[in-house]
Amino acid sequence: METKFRWIAVAGLALLLGIPTLANGQDIFLANPAAADLTWKGTAANANAGLSMDLGVVSNDTRRDLIVGAPGSSGLAGTVYIIFGGPNRTGDLTLASADTIITSSEAGNRFGAATAVGNVLNQEGSTPRNLAIGAPGASGGRGVVYVFNAGFSSGATRTEANAVLRVIGQPGDQLGSALATADLDDDGFRELIIGAPGSSHVYIIKGGALSGTIDLAATPGAAIPLQSAGFGTVLQAGDVTGDGISDLLVGAPSQNVVFLYHGTPGPKHGTVGAIPTVPASSFSGIAPGDEAGVSIRILDINDDGKDDLAISAPGRDGPDGRTNAGAVYVYLSPIGPGARVLSSADIVFYGAGPNHRAGALLAAGDINRDTPNDLVIGASGAAGGAGELDIYYGRKSGIGTAVGPQRVVDLSIAGQANRHIFGDPGIGAIGSVQVFEVTGEGARDIIVGVPAEQANAGKLYFTISPKLRVAPTSIAIAVGENGTNVSGTSIDVVNRSIVSIGWEATGNTSWLSALPAAGTIDQTHAGSFNVGVNAGGLAPGVYTGKVNVSASSPDLTMTIPVNVTMTVTGARVTIDAPANGAIVSNGFSVSGWAIDTSAATGTGVSQVMAYAYPVDGGRPLFAGVASYGGSRPDVAAAFGARFNNSGFSLTVRNLVPGTTYQFVVFAKSTVTNTLAGSKTVNISVSSSSAAPGPNPTDPNDTPPPNPNGGGSGGGNVPGPNTRVAINRTGLFFGAAGGGAVRTPAQTAAVSFTNGSGTWSVTTDASWLAIAPSSGAGAGVFSVSVQNGSYPPGTVLNGTITVTAPGVANSPLTIPVQLKGFAAGGNPTGLIDTPAEGVRGVVGAIPVTGWAVDDIGITQITIWRDPVPGEISQPKGVFIGNAVQVEGARPDVDAAYSLPFDYKAGWGYMLLTNMLPGGGNGPYRLSVYAEDIDNHSVLIGTRTFVCDNAHATKPFGSIDTPTQGGNASGTAFVNFGWALTPMPNMIPANGSTINVFIDGVPMGHPTYNNARSDIQTLFPGRANTNGAVGVFQFDTTKLANGVHTIAWGVIDNAGNAEGIGSRFFTVLNGASASVLEQAVTEWTGMVTTHTREAAPAIGAAVGQDAASIQAAPVAPMPAYVQSGFAPNAPLEIVEAPAATAPSRVSTQELGLLRVTIGAPVVGPDDQYEGYLIKGGKLDPLPAGSFLDRKSGEFFWQPGVGFVGTYDFVFVRNAFGTSERIPVSVEITSRRDDTDLLLPARAIKF
Repeated sequence: METKFRWIAVAGLALLLGIPTLANGQDIFLANPAAADLTWKGTAANANAGLSMDLGVVSNDTRRDLIVGAPGSSGLAGTVYIIFGGPNRTGDLTLASADTIITSSEAGNRFGAATAVGNVLNQEGSTPRNLAIGAPGASGGRGVVYVFNAGFSSGATRTEANAVLRVIGQPGDQLGSALATADLDDDGFRELIIGAPGSSHVYIIKGGALSGTIDLAATPGAAIPLQSAGFGTVLQAGDVTGDGISDLLVGAPSQNVVFLYHGTPGPKHGTVGAIPTVPASSFSGIAPGDEAGVSIRILDINDDGKDDLAISAPGRDGPDGRTNAGAVYVYLSPIGPGARVLSSADIVFYGAGPNHRAGALLAAGDINRDTPNDLVIGASGAAGGAGELDIYYGRKSGIGTAVGPQRVVDLSIAGQANRHIFGDPGIGAIGSVQVFEVTGEGARDIIVGVPAEQANAGKLYFTISPKLRVAPTSIAIAVGENGTNVSGTSIDVVNRSIVSIGWEATGNTSWLSALPAAGTIDQTHAGSFNVGVNAGGLAPGVYTGKVNVSASSPDLTMTIPVNVTMTVTGARVTIDAPANGAIVSNGFSVSGWAIDTSAATGTGVSQVMAYAYPVDGGRPLFAGVASYGGSRPDVAAAFGARFNNSGFSLTVRNLVPGTTYQFVVFAKSTVTNTLAGSKTVNISVSSSSAAPGPNPTDPNDTPPPNPNGGGSGGGNVPGPNTRVAINRTGLFFGAAGGGAVRTPAQTAAVSFTNGSGTWSVTTDASWLAIAPSSGAGAGVFSVSVQNGSYPPGTVLNGTITVTAPGVANSPLTIPVQLKGFAAGGNPTGLIDTPAEGVRGVVGAIPVTGWAVDDIGITQITIWRDPVPGEISQPKGVFIGNAVQVEGARPDVDAAYSLPFDYKAGWGYMLLTNMLPGGGNGPYRLSVYAEDIDNHSVLIGTRTFVCDNAHATKPFGSIDTPTQGGNASGTAFVNFGWALTPMPNMIPANGSTINVFIDGVPMGHPTYNNARSDIQTLFPGRANTNGAVGVFQFDTTKLANGVHTIAWGVIDNAGNAEGIGSRFFTVLNGASASVLEQAVTEWTGMVTTHTREAAPAIGAAVGQDAASIQAAPVAPMPAYVQSGFAPNAPLEIVEAPAATAPSRVSTQELGLLRVTIGAPVVGPDDQYEGYLIKGGKLDPLPAGSFLDRKSGEFFWQPGVGFVGTYDFVFVRNAFGTSERIPVSVEITSRRDDTDLLLPARAIKF
């Protein structure tokens, strides 16, 4: 099957491509067939379905329904379709199957151009409500408004003849072009408010018991008229003054103004109300042509319980000379009387790009289920005229950035919009948008109307917001006293939306955990976890707890509990024979005893059985049901007389000679009727043993999971050479204000080499909390400080112990320290790159440095000086947030003992082509470090001169995965783009673009795809019309954790450049361990042996570096190949002395391939590799890869890595070991030569 990608504009390409948040990657393209979870098609050409959409309760329940206008055309009468809220539907549906359909008969009447819902004809709160439908083209352009009694049932049909009230406009009125309902005089009936732009009127018809026909030409006094130039196209009603009475907003965008009519107190407030006829407030555009009032929306953006006011001005120019970028102005409630200019708004949103016309459409609702209303801003000029929707999540505080008294949200900055929906020029422009709850789970969904699609029949796209679905929501699990267990049933975590979200599962008690504890899910990638319990220190009995499954992304606020019932049995199993480590032959005897002390009577055990789990993997063998009930007076003496008959015996005859097993005896408890206790011994069957006999009949449908971890196949069984490692040598916490402010949770990773195993975590510090407390295979646990009082001067020390049963180097420990302060200090740090005053900078450059703090760094922000005429904040013009990179600065980690010191290094990729002036001339950057207790400190500035006008190298960016973002699934799509200056070109088949993951070339992207924003920004280049490439890869072949990805691009003149350089985190439901058949096309060789997908480690991780000094230094030299050109030469790496490290130097973001030594071929032969940090042996850094057989070390250090990195590699072959020390120096990029000068061997 051929996979085809359709490409459209990514409107408003960020001014600088840097480090967006996870949510910034939530981009939805209507051109993608998978963009919508549900679609509704119009029923006839020129129906224009979706030209209008509205919400209201018009069915027989209390849920809001979606009202879709299909106003037709000059030859086609209009129709209104109603889709009820509630039923979950999927697929590509037609509006002919809508729940209720209301038709009209007059061609060209535009029936459905506007709709409104409310109690107009009866008291507020009573049923049925009324539905008003405008037909501004009816009656020769006079226009008619039809009012229906709602309360529609599914399958109902109506015509205009069913209306209980008709209002006919005066000649030329175009009555019904806009509609609203509101109780303006406080009498309990809503007024019917009608726009008539043909005569610049708004008519207000007082609510009450009306019926029949009102002809405004014959009885003009039947309506209260409001008249002013530009009236009639935009209406909105709601309480924005905070007095509990509805107000009316009338937009006159052609006059660049919005008027506010205050509702008046009436009978509900003990007085006589009046319908307002004079505006009490006005809101004028800032400059002519701003078109203030094209769209108006009422919402509670800051969750204070009051309705705020959003007014758009799509003709407004944005910062940086963005002509017609558009703006949306928000006034927080309550709003008093008086004339205003929109510059006085409390919050302003600026459109992302020139001619975007942000604010042409507005919608609002709680999309991410966190209670504040979220704002949807439609930019009609974006995406090649197809339009773009920018979604901004409301929040209680912290909206935008303070600029004087105003908060500013600039949508051109990556990460400001939480989600984007891009239109498709190939199907037509986005014409309407609504926020409507389809699924009934609290998170509202975004409905996009494209009325021009399918020959103007129209189509609605339902983009379902993410939601958590968890099943099952209760589970029971049994565990032996002081034992651990993992549920055999997985808990599925599902999100049916195409919007990806993270999830995390946490137990509410110390004995409860989830394995794994986090993941990422979307429509095609489900997640799951198993429940882990640890009965250490608990008496036999029944315990209850919850695992709370929560969304961990800003796109959703939702928690679902899983109820857990744990039965702690007193099950005890002892194996007397064979001994652990015994060599046996078929026909050997197994004996021992088994009891369950939690049973009320008897021994508590009904059956004893045994399984043999091969250490090398494979299906376990059932060894038989033991004879049970033998006399054990020793057990009776220890536990009581009723446990005397607890002995068991079994003869085993069916094991495979020459195989090593974990032999497990299980006891079935009479308390739980499950296999509640077990005991394991390691045995080896002699190769001279008799052949295996027939397998006994297994009473179980499937073998039980190996209690030592790894499921029924025993995959987490440690072998004699298995080693465990943890990636922390110490953890430091700070507390200020007596403990009110504390360092947040930090994490530590557990990994295994040469096999796998189970692990548990304990601490001697009562002030620490650890979750989860156990796991199987590679995993992560978090460490946090318990709530409590930590006065100034407090110094607490503790130890975390990680234990892996059966692993030779277990247990491992991590020292932990907490210090209390009266108040936290300021962050400290530096900028390392670019160098001050560097000239000739082109393309993408890394901005890097380090920062630490006594409580913790929250963010590193990067700003630049404004250019003349540019709107600036006190710190300058915001560029973006740097990512803090774990392991990037081992020198800083070794020098400081502070929270998060292991990720003190930070980095940001700055695409200088996107700077003002096309990236030509001088620029100055300022970098600020902010900490948890709200200090913001300037840690440095850098001035540099760009000369992109004379650049010769390719340039571009990677769009997905986002910097610091997540990736999962078997077909993750890596998007990017690349161009090169004229007259050169990049071959359209993508053959000279290589995708590197962890420094290893993985293949070529499918290149030569168009994207309109790049065509606009970079016209006239050979690849302008085909700059985009796509590459799919299987993330399940990578271990869960941090990796790097980059593209190496070579043009037809041989100019080579690396672009993208991103860290990303693989999060799959289960950690994979190998990447097979990695294609090393650098040398034209395919290596078919298994490669480790995680940075390779050895048995000595965590030990002192001196522990491997006894191995002699290898006499063979190393070789280095670097840069992104496949034909780069190999250089000999010479050491200054026989025992000194070989030294390699490269510039930032370089690509290194170091041949450490000759390949090893023996089955047990392999290379080990370590990074030396603080005198300890650490795992190799993120972005690196050691081929343990070929002896090749790949490293593509990501942004943030700068300085000297000392490595030591060990070649184990033929029973001997040799040491190869290598030192890599990463220097800053200096000029416009190569972004990556070839790495070089330093000569002595």
